[in-house]
Amino acid sequence: MPDMEALADALADAEPDNERRKTLLQQISTMTVSQRVKFAMKGGSEARRTLIRDNNKVVQRAVLQSPRLTDQEVEAFASMTNLTDEILRLIGKNRNFRKNYNVVSQPAEQWQSAAGLLVGAPSHAQSARPQKARYE
Repeated sequence: MPDMEALADALADAEPDNERRKTLLQQISTMTVSQRVKFAMKGGSEARRTLIRDNNKVVQRAVLQSPRLTDQEVEAFASMTNLTDEILRLIGKNRNFRKNYNVVSQPAEQWQSAAGLLVGAPSHAQSARPQKARYE
């Protein structure tokens, strides 16, 4: 029969570090704001999906500025109903995100992005806004 101490030592060596075994939410909950900002810029898509819902606006903006951010992730963010209006506005105002039609056509984003697009539109396009019908 194998020695129990040797078996326990081998098991301890084979077991990964407890820090590595933490879930993503456990890791994020122990981070400071600056660490979360760095993690938003360098982390994976799951980290960005979690950090976009962070209470801190700086962290949310860092997620949107991440160089690894894909169009599919931005589409998912634009369709989230629990994001703040400011983040949805930032998505609508960003020229790179507006190129993707699916991002701008999301229901939660439609009116904010439409208002933002009218600001830069020529004056004849602004006057083409629908008027209330007058019934006399």
